[in-house]
Amino acid sequence: RTIIIGDIHGCLEELQELLDAVEWDKNKDRVIFCGDLVDRGPDSLGVVRFAKKHNIEVVLGNHEDKYIRFHKHEKRARRDKSYKNPMKFSDNKLNIYSTFTDEDIAYMATFPRYISITDKVKVIHAGLDATRPFKKQHKEAYVYGRFVNDAGRLQSGTLSGEGLHFWADKWPG
Repeated sequence: RTIIIGDIHGCLEELQELLDAVEWDKNKDRVIFCGDLVDRGPDSLGVVRFAKKHNIEVVLGNHEDKYIRFHKHEKRARRDKSYKNPMKFSDNKLNIYSTFTDEDIAYMATFPRYISITDKVKVIHAGLDATRPFKKQHKEAYVYGRFVNDAGRLQSGTLSGEGLHFWADKWPG
């Protein structure tokens, strides 16, 4: 079996309950997390380390990507005292960030933007631009894309914007 789970958001206890409910067999089942392992819930670090410990495949989500980018800026600021990290994190995000080691961040940086199950079945975190073939997507689409315009081109914004649709509503594949 292939078990695909998205947006765990730091909820390690609930993740373990879910895996128990589907009777996950570590020796037989393929498990793929489709991004956003971190934030919102009480144990982001626990979820990241659980995935690593169990060799679970993980697709990069926008929340991990933000921590990776923030970490790069922080490393630069440590080397160059005149450099200021342009990214702003809330106190809660800073608290979560402070729990991660360099190794944890490096592990998250290994997450691919998509995982192929078959030639026609891919696991992504976010969305796709319906006007481009799968392998010609902008790399941000897999991680950040949510909405497209009437022509199927990725757009930022919310569904309250005129003429915006969830990407899957326009995807021809």
